[in-house]
Amino acid sequence: MKNILLIIIVFCTIFTFGKQPKVDAFSGATWQNSKTTYGTVTGKVTEEISSKNLAYANVSIIDIKSKKIIEGTVTSEKGKFNFEKIKSGKYILAVSFIGYNTKEVEFEITSKNPHIKFKKITLKQSSKTISEIEINEEKAVYENKIDKIVYNPANDVNQNADDATDVLRKAPLLSVDLDGNVSLRGSNNIKFLINGKASTFLTSDISSALKMIPADQIKSVEVITSPGAKYDGEGDAGIVNIITKKKIIDGYKGTISGSIGKRVSRNNLNLTIGKNNFGVSIRGGMFGMYWPRIGNTEYTREDWNDNKDTTNILKRNGETYSRWTGYRSGIDMYYDLDPFTSLTTSFSFGGRDKFSNDSTQMTYLQNKDTIYNFKSLVNSKSTSNQIEWTSDFTKKYSNHPDRELSVAFQINGEFENEKSEIKDFRIQNLIHTENSSKGTGGEKTFQIDYTHPFGKKKSNVKEEEDKFSKEKGRRSKYSGKLKSKGPKSEGNKIETGIKHITRNNQFNYWTTYKDTGNNGQIS
Repeated sequence: MKNILLIIIVFCTIFTFGKQPKVDAFSGATWQNSKTTYGTVTGKVTEEISSKNLAYANVSIIDIKSKKIIEGTVTSEKGKFNFEKIKSGKYILAVSFIGYNTKEVEFEITSKNPHIKFKKITLKQSSKTISEIEINEEKAVYENKIDKIVYNPANDVNQNADDATDVLRKAPLLSVDLDGNVSLRGSNNIKFLINGKASTFLTSDISSALKMIPADQIKSVEVITSPGAKYDGEGDAGIVNIITKKKIIDGYKGTISGSIGKRVSRNNLNLTIGKNNFGVSIRGGMFGMYWPRIGNTEYTREDWNDNKDTTNILKRNGETYSRWTGYRSGIDMYYDLDPFTSLTTSFSFGGRDKFSNDSTQMTYLQNKDTIYNFKSLVNSKSTSNQIEWTSDFTKKYSNHPDRELSVAFQINGEFENEKSEIKDFRIQNLIHTENSSKGTGGEKTFQIDYTHPFGKKKSNVKEEEDKFSKEKGRRSKYSGKLKSKGPKSEGNKIETGIKHITRNNQFNYWTTYKDTGNNGQIS
């Protein structure tokens, strides 16, 4: 343990406190540009007279030299706005709203002052009116990157999904059958991850576990066909990484959703509470068959002789009685030390319970005499429970938003119990067989990852001014939008890290067999 702590200290010291820029001897690109800083801009917009919050007001950041809009957003229901990864420089913050005068405020982002916060921006009502305004926004549904393809269900207007299985059906390269089994380019050997980490909830029954993840909790799905060294050597076909939403709100929000049916039922409850840089989210859900499923089978076979007289009759009747339910719940917390440093932790627990009772009776008649009578009872029951605790520390840097240091710690455990009982009733004896199994598993993972981009970025993003908008014959001072004319190169990057895993698994299996004859003795 002392060696691990020493490695952490040395690792963090090398990549966190180094300030001297280094030069790539092959490309001449600098590893760190001390003149470039990335900051954040936050604030709140209110009405001047009533001091009420103005929701959905337009907020734009305009370059003071080129007079072009580089970023834009709208305020929340509480009048707040937030910008991230804004490059150092001098800008104008323009705030506008229908029926109010536009307000402009100059500000500058520097290395000494990267975080700009406007406590309150007030707008004054205007006597001018406009006839119509149209706002168009395009967000990427699919993103094609160097090592993966990303599907963003939140940006898909045609998305109509209940759980993760429905979302994966629209992800590229993936196929999902009617039973919920997922394949990647024809192979089922897939490694599933949640937020970049392996989860005990996705180790045994994948199809059932995916159905227990609500679709509204999924931010994106990454289909990784060329995994890097940071991933385990599992999943020959590739890796499917499900990214969940980080619910950041100011206040509280609760949702209840669900459906009930004879075949499948699902119910979910989510409660999120947040204030400034701290938030807590509690979730819970159930999925499965709330009512048992009953099935019946009947089979009859008759043999005839040459005179078409019935000689032999075989009858077989069966009945099945089964049900399964699952649950998953947990709590997530986040705390942002500053706009570039965050700490998240989550605790999850869930499980599945299922049982099945099958009975079969067979009778064989030869010339109307019973020569064979057989009855079988098969009762099976299994329970599976998982717990998981994950904590992550993420550090980004103001001089380059793609430079990142992350430290992760994860503990998970799994507990399984299965039991099946078979009783064969025959004319002479009873055969009683019991199969039982019990398994426990635990895993501890500690991981440090560091990503350092270098080299010059290449971009064919083209900026152009939009057609001017008229307001009573006058041209708007700032009217424009940013259009992307193709992909943007991320340059080069180096990924390095340390990962330590400790596993402790135990599985026990035993069988009890009894054959009882007419005298009741066990043979």
